[in-house]
Amino acid sequence: MPAAFWFFIRWRSVILFIKNFIFKKKENKDFSSSMSRDEALRILGLNDGATKDDIIAAYRKQIKKNHPDLGGSDWVTSRINKAKETLLN
Repeated sequence: MPAAFWFFIRWRSVILFIKNFIFKKKENKDFSSSMSRDEALRILGLNDGATKDDIIAAYRKQIKKNHPDLGGSDWVTSRINKAKETLLN
């Protein structure tokens, strides 16, 4: 019994890592909830009469600030992308 106890104490971090890796919950990366035009305009910081060029410029500005590769979050980036899609469609 004491040998098993010391084994688990010594290898606890490895065991927890393997457990978390194997039994990890799949993250819901589908952020495709519907978005209103007003919400999309607020996310990109635009007014109601924004042109296509205004939308693209605001989108690029927001992506530069919030891209996951630059320390931003996936959720914020997905909302910015959804806002652009909503306004351009």
